Amino acid sequence: LQGDNPVALASINGRRTPLAETLSGDERVRLVRLRDPQAQSTIQRTVQFLAVVAAEQLFPEHPLYFHFSYDSGMYCELERAEPLTDDEIARLESRMRDLVTQDLRLTPQRFGLRALLKIFRRRGDERAWRATKYLRRDTMVMYSMEGMATMYYGRQLPSTGYVKAFRLVPESPGFVLLTNDKGRPDAVPAFTRQPKLLETLREDARWLESIGVPDTGSLNAHIVEGRTAELIRVAEARHNQ
Repeated sequence: LQGDNPVALASINGRRTPLAETLSGDERVRLVRLRDPQAQSTIQRTVQFLAVVAAEQLFPEHPLYFHFSYDSGMYCELERAEPLTDDEIARLESRMRDLVTQDLRLTPQRFGLRALLKIFRRRGDERAWRATKYLRRDTMVMYSMEGMATMYYGRQLPSTGYVKAFRLVPESPGFVLLTNDKGRPDAVPAFTRQPKLLETLREDARWLESIGVPDTGSLNAHIVEGRTAELIRVAEARHNQ
């Protein structure tokens, strides 16, 4: 990477795309640099991809899930009964930084939806399978990290070395993943613990799981099966408690 503000992605006819996008010759192209606020969501997804890969390496039996936004970050947990220890979180952050140092390529690949469903089912990734099943499209682009089997959805930076700043803050039983300040890729935002808010968000997440909609795939299943009225009644009953 050259300089502290390299080109990170492109905007083609107003649509943000990876630098690997093929052009036909008639497009309006603008290059988006790392410090451009338009790069922020791509940086965040790349940091999440780093966390998923690092967690899979350290805790292969326990998937990492991003539950909800909390203060200036994202609250995350492993799918296991035991809470993460501070030492485990430190190891996870260290592994993520190792992946950044290696500057691994992040490569997009387009899959047919049926092929992708088979891949997720074979890997036992039921959440990804549910999320993909109800998409109204024939294909989907997934990203792979150089030398890794894990795939991730959502536009990524060209390589892991583009990531400049992140931090993992312990928040038992999980942690809060902080990425950079918008427009400042080398600066991590301040974080303020809000215990009451966190407990409210956790309570909402537990409630959604208890009624069978822990993720978007499950919600889509209810909609397709014509069970939205049932969800509305349950939500109204909870609101009136």
